[in-house]
Amino acid sequence: MDIFRHGVAIIGAGLMGLSLAERLISIGTTPYVAARRPAAELAATLGTQARAIDVADIADLPPKAPVFLAIPLSALETIPAAALDGRLAIDVANYWPRLDAAGRFAQDPRGTSLVTQELFPATRVVKTLNHLAYSDLSFDARPSSADYRRGQCVAADDAEARFAAALIVDALGFAPVDAGALANGRLFGPGTQIFNGGWRTAEQLARILRRLGDHQAAPFDLGERGDCPGRERQSAGSEKYVGGAN
Repeated sequence: MDIFRHGVAIIGAGLMGLSLAERLISIGTTPYVAARRPAAELAATLGTQARAIDVADIADLPPKAPVFLAIPLSALETIPAAALDGRLAIDVANYWPRLDAAGRFAQDPRGTSLVTQELFPATRVVKTLNHLAYSDLSFDARPSSADYRRGQCVAADDAEARFAAALIVDALGFAPVDAGALANGRLFGPGTQIFNGGWRTAEQLARILRRLGDHQAAPFDLGERGDCPGRERQSAGSEKYVGGAN
């Protein structure tokens, strides 16, 4: 797909990471997957449709290749910051006490993406795809032409990165909702109405976000798609992260 023509990487080979890889493969994309295990060992798990790499090797991918962060929050500090410098990083993780209680994320369990941004200051961190189960990535995905699609909130401080992530969410089969700044990720983290509420349309999510916060949340207007999600009308500068010129 055009939207992933620069490549796409996933850090994490757990349930969510592998589900993301499977979903990307199903829409015609070959993802790079990195984990704590060496690439040679990981390759045996992934099969032939995804490419195993070491985390440090992400720095060698094209600068416009986005990266999914699909590992426990407590493991984020093991990622070399240089691997994510200048990239769009999609944070799909949540705070889970059993895994993360001993780290800095315990100080603000619902604002964990803000800590992630602090860890990677040269990265554009976006919070999304964290309020659905790993199995829902394939089960609930629908084409853009469908009458009803499951919504996904998208929060980031950088508006261009937020729009670029919305294109990715759309390509994966979900309707993205502009949730505003990265701090608004706390409105759809564990324990919230959105997180606990299950399947909702983008319009329903936007109404909840407007009621809970001060951002005028709304479903993204991605314009005319055509057959390929990479052809949507992009806001000025969004090609910086997705689908831009080489």
